[in-house]
Amino acid sequence: MRFFSSFSLLLTLSLGLSAVKPAEAAVLYEFSLPANGDIGPVQVQFTFANFSATPNLVIVPANTSSLTFLADPLVSAGNSVLGLMIESTTTYFGIDLKTSSNQSVLYTPAYPTDFFTFTRGVAETGTFTATGYVTSHFGLDIAFPTATLTVSEISDVPEPATLSLVGICLVGAAAWRKRKHTTQTQQSR
Repeated sequence: MRFFSSFSLLLTLSLGLSAVKPAEAAVLYEFSLPANGDIGPVQVQFTFANFSATPNLVIVPANTSSLTFLADPLVSAGNSVLGLMIESTTTYFGIDLKTSSNQSVLYTPAYPTDFFTFTRGVAETGTFTATGYVTSHFGLDIAFPTATLTVSEISDVPEPATLSLVGICLVGAAAWRKRKHTTQTQQSR
């Protein structure tokens, strides 16, 4: 009987630990523009599941969950969109930032000529700079500001479900050990 209870504990632990697997590595794109005239700095963080090219221009609302958006208080995330296209050697980034009353705060009017065009390979990480053309309803000091794009791979972390499974296995092992200890204590009396 002792063999079977030890075997079941080992089986439970091995199944739990073998299920531990890291989540897929994600890619973080951080786009930033410095303050320009009446407009404060803009910072945008996109998270993608992996390095891959986009076959077309992707338009992303600024209030999307895969995006962290920090900008001048004039900007309304609900009215703003961002454009992104990743080709084999180029990444295009455009912005259409608006106020809550739909006034243009920063806007790259023509795709792809006015977009910030970063020269980088699809899977290339690092920090890149590019100049793009922007217009605004508000005063700008520079119509062709220089933006920064930092691309990094987010390190692997265990999936939450995996961590839960490991936790359940450890609780089961602790309960089994306590039960075994209680049984041995009662038998020795």
